[in-house]
Amino acid sequence: MRAWVSATAQRLAFLGADPLALLDAVDAVVSRDPDAALRAFLDACLDLLDEALPPGDASAAIMALSAMARAEIAGACDDRAILAREESLMDQPAPIPFAATVPGRVVWLAAMAARVPDQEGPAAVMLVNDLAAVGQDLPLRAFRKAAG
Repeated sequence: MRAWVSATAQRLAFLGADPLALLDAVDAVVSRDPDAALRAFLDACLDLLDEALPPGDASAAIMALSAMARAEIAGACDDRAILAREESLMDQPAPIPFAATVPGRVVWLAAMAARVPDQEGPAAVMLVNDLAAVGQDLPLRAFRKAAG
């Protein structure tokens, strides 16, 4: 089992996900092509983030970060430009600062999976934590989408 799958499942269990639903999702994710499952999870995290944002200029800025993240996970997996723009959103009211971290975490997980596999699990936990801060149900929904 890939480290991101195991770490995500453990974190979701800690956050109170239904054990049977989580087990079914894990089985389905594991049965997929590992790279396709990871990409589906990353895309789902960004999709659900964008859907969860309240209307406004800060949300539009986060959606722009999500677009940057999509380009990076399809290419170089470099999160530096995202992190630089993320900083400008940290003084906004919640959930904007939490939401602003998600696109960079998505790219970070993609980079760790590609280049530093022993850090894939911790990167997944950070992403799940940040996404859960935006909406408690978002990480499990993203994981289920990764299941296909």
